[in-house]
Amino acid sequence: RKIALRKLKQSIDDSADINAVAFVQHPGLKTFDIENGWELNCDSLLSLIDYGNSRGIKVLIENMAPQKSFMSSPSEFSEFMKTNNLNLDIAFDTGHAHMAHNVDEFIEKLASRFFMVHITDNDGINDSHLNIGEGTIDWNKLVGGLQKQRFDGMYIVEAVKDPMKSIDALKTLLK
Repeated sequence: RKIALRKLKQSIDDSADINAVAFVQHPGLKTFDIENGWELNCDSLLSLIDYGNSRGIKVLIENMAPQKSFMSSPSEFSEFMKTNNLNLDIAFDTGHAHMAHNVDEFIEKLASRFFMVHITDNDGINDSHLNIGEGTIDWNKLVGGLQKQRFDGMYIVEAVKDPMKSIDALKTLLK
């Protein structure tokens, strides 16, 4: 854990050196000892957020797919923020939320915390990083929800094949 944190802090240093806008961090994996795992995860994330602040880099926590990782539900994000008295910035991953069946809940409860939205489609089971419309996400509803919540942050396309398709589709959805 200490070695991983040291490497992540070096990545934050590298981000600061190139004047990056933000650093996206995936939360930790769930362990057999879930309670202790949650505490260790929170401690690690707080350490990275504090370090990022000291370097002038906003550390964003990304929502994850529910099977193996922490921070896959809005309630986990809310608990983390409340417990630590934290104004957290979030990298909202559409594919991960779709797999967790909580896209609408994330948008309703936490869109004001979204710094960026990762645009990726999937079948709700596998994190396959498809283009918009190649999976089963209801993009009209998702983008409509973001617009209703007045999201004005960055959109990052995470498609593995021909990402221009998603960029073009996103432009159309945002009109």
